[in-house]
Amino acid sequence: MHPFGCEAETSLQELFEYFKRCLQHGEWELANACVPQLVSSTGGLSEKLRDIIKAIVSHPYNLKWESVGSPHKLAWFWLQVLEKWTDEQVPPDVRRELEFLLLLEELGSENIPETALKELHRAFLNSQSEQKPPEGQRSTDATVESCLRTLLEKKKPRLAQTLAHFLQCSSEERPLQLTFIQHLLQQLRKPESRPEKVEQFVEEMYSVLSVMPWSSRRAGGGQLEALCEALWGARDGPLKEERVLGSLLRPQGDDLVSVYCSVALRLQRDHLLRSAPLTQVELPEAEKLALSLCCHKDRPSIWKTIYFECLSSGKHFLEQVLITALDLIKHEDFSALRDLLQLEFQPLSRLLLLLGWTQCRSLSAAQTLLSVLHREQAAANDSVLQEFSNLLSSQLGVLEWCKNNNPGISMESLLAQLHTLDHHSALYILHSLTPLPQFEERRILDLLQQLPNSPAPEDAAAVSNLSSGVQRNIVLFQGFCAMKYAVYALCVNAHKHSHCAECESVQQQTSDTETEDKQTPASSDGLPLLFQHFLSECQFHLQAVPSILRLELLENIFSLLFLSTADFSPHIHKDSNSSPLKGNASQSECLSETRNTEEELGAKERTDKEKQKLPKCNHLELGHFIQGCRGFLADVTAMTGFLKLLKEGLEGMSVEEGKEATEGLGCSITAETFAARLQRLSKRTAEAQWRLQIISSNQSSGSGEMDQTFLSLSCLLSVTVLFGCRRCGRLVCHACSEHKMPVAGCPGEEEVRVCDQCYAYFHPDSDDEMEPAEDTGSPVVTEETLDGMLHLPEVIQRQISLSTNPSENQLLRSEFYYEQAPSAFLCVALLSLHSDQTACGHELISHCRSLSRKLTNPEVDACLLTDIMKQLLFSAKLMFVKVGRSQDLALCDSYISKVDVLKILVTANYKDIPSLDDIVETSAITRLRHQLLEAEHYQLAVEVSTKSGLETGGVWQAWGMACLKAGNLSGAREKFSRFLKAPLDRNQLNLGPLLLQEVVQHLENTVQLNLNSSPGEDILASLRDLEQALSESSGPSDRSEAPLQGVRQQECLFYLNTFGTHLALVSFYMRHDCMTEALTYLLNKECPDEVFLEGVLQPSLEKGRLGSLQSIMEKLDPGLENCSRYLIASCQFLQRRGYFNTLYQLQQFMTDHVRAAMTCIRFFTHGATSYLQLGENQSWLVRAKEHLRTFLQEQQGRGGGKRRSQVNSFRKTMSSSDVSRHMNTIELQLEVTRFLHRCESAVSPKSPRTATFAPKSPGASAPPTLFGGSPVKVEVACKVMLGGKNIEEGFGIAYRVVQDFQLEAQAVYVRAGQRLVRQRQYGAVRQLLKCVGESGAATKNDCDALILSCVSFADKSPADAKDLESLILEAKSTESKIKAYLLCGKLRPAYLLAVKLEAGRAGPLVQDVLQAAEGVQDSVMQNICSQWLSEHHSKSAQQRQARPSAR
Repeated sequence: MHPFGCEAETSLQELFEYFKRCLQHGEWELANACVPQLVSSTGGLSEKLRDIIKAIVSHPYNLKWESVGSPHKLAWFWLQVLEKWTDEQVPPDVRRELEFLLLLEELGSENIPETALKELHRAFLNSQSEQKPPEGQRSTDATVESCLRTLLEKKKPRLAQTLAHFLQCSSEERPLQLTFIQHLLQQLRKPESRPEKVEQFVEEMYSVLSVMPWSSRRAGGGQLEALCEALWGARDGPLKEERVLGSLLRPQGDDLVSVYCSVALRLQRDHLLRSAPLTQVELPEAEKLALSLCCHKDRPSIWKTIYFECLSSGKHFLEQVLITALDLIKHEDFSALRDLLQLEFQPLSRLLLLLGWTQCRSLSAAQTLLSVLHREQAAANDSVLQEFSNLLSSQLGVLEWCKNNNPGISMESLLAQLHTLDHHSALYILHSLTPLPQFEERRILDLLQQLPNSPAPEDAAAVSNLSSGVQRNIVLFQGFCAMKYAVYALCVNAHKHSHCAECESVQQQTSDTETEDKQTPASSDGLPLLFQHFLSECQFHLQAVPSILRLELLENIFSLLFLSTADFSPHIHKDSNSSPLKGNASQSECLSETRNTEEELGAKERTDKEKQKLPKCNHLELGHFIQGCRGFLADVTAMTGFLKLLKEGLEGMSVEEGKEATEGLGCSITAETFAARLQRLSKRTAEAQWRLQIISSNQSSGSGEMDQTFLSLSCLLSVTVLFGCRRCGRLVCHACSEHKMPVAGCPGEEEVRVCDQCYAYFHPDSDDEMEPAEDTGSPVVTEETLDGMLHLPEVIQRQISLSTNPSENQLLRSEFYYEQAPSAFLCVALLSLHSDQTACGHELISHCRSLSRKLTNPEVDACLLTDIMKQLLFSAKLMFVKVGRSQDLALCDSYISKVDVLKILVTANYKDIPSLDDIVETSAITRLRHQLLEAEHYQLAVEVSTKSGLETGGVWQAWGMACLKAGNLSGAREKFSRFLKAPLDRNQLNLGPLLLQEVVQHLENTVQLNLNSSPGEDILASLRDLEQALSESSGPSDRSEAPLQGVRQQECLFYLNTFGTHLALVSFYMRHDCMTEALTYLLNKECPDEVFLEGVLQPSLEKGRLGSLQSIMEKLDPGLENCSRYLIASCQFLQRRGYFNTLYQLQQFMTDHVRAAMTCIRFFTHGATSYLQLGENQSWLVRAKEHLRTFLQEQQGRGGGKRRSQVNSFRKTMSSSDVSRHMNTIELQLEVTRFLHRCESAVSPKSPRTATFAPKSPGASAPPTLFGGSPVKVEVACKVMLGGKNIEEGFGIAYRVVQDFQLEAQAVYVRAGQRLVRQRQYGAVRQLLKCVGESGAATKNDCDALILSCVSFADKSPADAKDLESLILEAKSTESKIKAYLLCGKLRPAYLLAVKLEAGRAGPLVQDVLQAAEGVQDSVMQNICSQWLSEHHSKSAQQRQARPSAR
């Protein structure tokens, strides 16, 4: 029966008893069934159950294990039960040994001998032991290898692998994996040849490979490589490389695969190099390999080889193919190049053509390369490259044409053009290599149109479809021809005035013919036929170009009217003696043929056929045609013809005509400016025609003398009749100043001429209709007649004659006006007649100075005035040049630059324009610039500074700050970029330029961003700011400030990244609490340590954010490897500054235990003046010891001193022996500190002790510790020895200090004895002598030496005589006592001790006593000692004499 209330406990107890009975009878399954219920019971049954199961696992041999097969299987059974129902774990060594014993049982079933099993067990035990293996280890290793071979031969690779796993550590000399390697090599050398056995053989090989043990520390070396070579050789039969790699690939076995891959790659590389195609030159190994890979026939396997090759070399294979191809192109090995590009890499052909074009060394090589890489290749979706290749082909054809048609071209020039074919057009090449004007236009056009696969030139529709580059060349050549014929026409016309002897007779005949036949002139407009022919050719080519280019050409043709003989280069004049015409006819032949043709044809017929009948004059020698000409080339005839050409060319011109063909021509005229340029040229042409009519009419009426041969266009542009109003001074024409009125200030009271505006102002009721702003004398173009001609009023001719009446003469003079406007040309022309050109030059300068004072007059055209001043100054400069006044040239240049400054101010409508005298000095220009800056005329200030050669940095700075303050951030960037420059060294320890700091500070604090309007629209910025302020004051603002902050930050980062140093950017981040960004920037840029210290560490310390810094560093760099240099520099910085608490915190963060221990030792000794204070600091020593212990544990966990981890390289390392030695030092210092602290704490001023511990003064030095040098350690030992209640109390610790640090014990004892003697503690000295004698390491001489040092150091006063006597008696040897007595001045005891000795020993000692007596002048002792010495000296002499006689 169960007790009432305890049924469950009783039942469990009975179940436990039943469990034990089952164990006794070997009923294991029944016992196992009891475990689940018992293991969860209480009352201690569960613990007993666990202990029983653990005991069975550890010692199963005494149980009835027969039912399970073996005791080890029984132990394994209960081990599984224990792990299944509990969380208990047996020791790993017990479990491992049990597993090995089970393995031995299985090996026994494989007929492994019992002796071999015992050897295996012994080897396992040796592998588990840390002791040195026994001497029979070699036989054991042989047994292990024999068992492994047996298992492999029996096709049991799994058992062999398991055995090797257990015994790998026991075989140090010969790794067990070599057994597997040798087995595999043996099998591969003799593979299975029977077909029915091959599959089985292969599977066995794979199974052994998959379980072969591998250890990178004990690799197989050469045998493993031999195995890899054998496996690679058998990859095509019977093994497969994929299965081999699959067998080698395993967890933590990447090295095995890497070894195989490296061997396979090496073998494959060697095979490919041997089978590479032959080349004309020896290629590098990498290029030869690439060629072999590209030409190999087995493409699937070769692509796999390419993949591994790329992995090993780290290069893209296409890159290597391109390099190989370029090398072949360089050596012109085109057959190998074909082989390289014959398969998958054929699409690279045209790309290689683009890259390797410049490697060609001849035109033939270029043609061959073009054929191989372009013409022989099919299209490969590379239209752009095809177009480029076609362009190169055409350019190469142009080069060959140039070579054939101009044999004088050097090969260097041809190669230079060949290597830059893709940079220039065909027209440029023709112009560079040939005399382009000498060739017929049709030949050049045909050449430009002959492209590969292009249509024939006759097909007009197809020609229009030519490529844009061809069309561009054709259009530009047409324009070139137009300008050529325009120049020819001008020179041919000018040649008629040169009186050329060669052409004079022909010209005379032509002139006579034209005179006789007035009805049939030489041309329709009275122009010479050859001149008209060239103009018609020019017009023909003009019609062939687009309207935009035509307009620009017409502008250039208009500028030819200004051409003079000085504009032609000197070599044209030198060649003037050559043939004037080059083509099919000479000049005389051309002119005579022209005359004969005119005589034979009628006027109408001649007009139709004159172009066909003209001789083919393709090229003129311009030097011949301008020979004898001076000044401008254009005369009335040339101007008439050219102006007609311009008028006809401008008619009906539209911007849409050929607009597409104009793209890429580089015209200065665009579609937007076309209308304005057309209108301007039309106006100038019409005005020139009008002026030409005026001059022609004046010539016909005889109103003035003018050269009938040459006429300058400047003359045509200066015939406007102007008059100066007597009231306002404005220059107006005659038609606008037809009224008179009295004007105050004029002589007399007569009416004088005024302009119509002044007259209308004072006569508002006048009936005359005034044209307010219309100049009736200026040309007007109406909408009805936009034909390029101006319809102008007739010029009134007036005759001025003076009379005898002075008043009338004065009136006539006041009303006189020039027929031409006052001009600088007229002024210079008049002064050029003067004999003193120097005076004229200075007069012009003086005149310019006076003109500059009138620039502020609002009625004066200031722009015109500045142009006149500049022209006058240039004329003055020319005058100085003619007379050789070089000293005045600098003066002219100075005034010219000042006029440029005035022109800038006038153009900008600046109101306070200074005169030349005001800005003649550089300081005056500087003041002007300051005035412009104060008035915020920044653009003017820049232009003035640039033109005057002043430094513009300050202007850009002021302008940029103004933009910044106005919120125009983009404008500020542009301005500052002109002044600020990126630092040459961003590692400088400064915050950048002061301007950059000011900009960033302004952006951080006061900038108001203007995000809604552009700078050009910011005219009322201040008004808007006011309205905004009013609106904000009236109500709450809805605008968020967050986006503005982002813009400001980005703007600051732009300036700092562009112009600042690393320190400036990092400091910006730290100011705005962006510590993560600062550290990221530092790590990415690899900034110097000083930047981190000054930019990050110091701000973090000032703000108390070192903890945040540490957490961010750990987040960005968990291993602290990248931050290591900064951490080490931080530690050094903190140590220099004396911030040891922060240093200790940082060292703990770095887990740098050695340095942390050093810092703890520093804390222990810092500021202490006595061991009382050191005792309070001894906790730091405990911490230092803990740090060293932690470091030692980590080092042992990493393998101790055998191999050091490179991961924590920035942390200070130390050998285990050194760490242990330092720990012993700390432990001994702790013991010393506790002892001395206890001693000093017990000392009071009233109770002096053996060693006095007087309180230290504030300036006292630190107490000695064991962390100092040997002298300091000696002081510590002495202090400990004297610090206790007696000598014996501290002697033991002091003796340990002496022994541990191998100090000189005698020095310690002597120093302690001297201090005791100084304090007259002779009893303590005797205790010291006793301790020294009992230490076991001292000799009697040590004690005697200690006594002698104490006696010599003693005061020797009468009060100490007794103590000294007793101390001397402690000496062991008589000699020491005598020396001590002598030191104390006691001569008699010394003499008595000396004479008691033998005579040989006593003699020197008595002699010492005698010397001491002589020193103190003791005559009695002197006599005694002298008598003793004389007696013993005579006795010794007698004895020496008696000895020979005895013999």
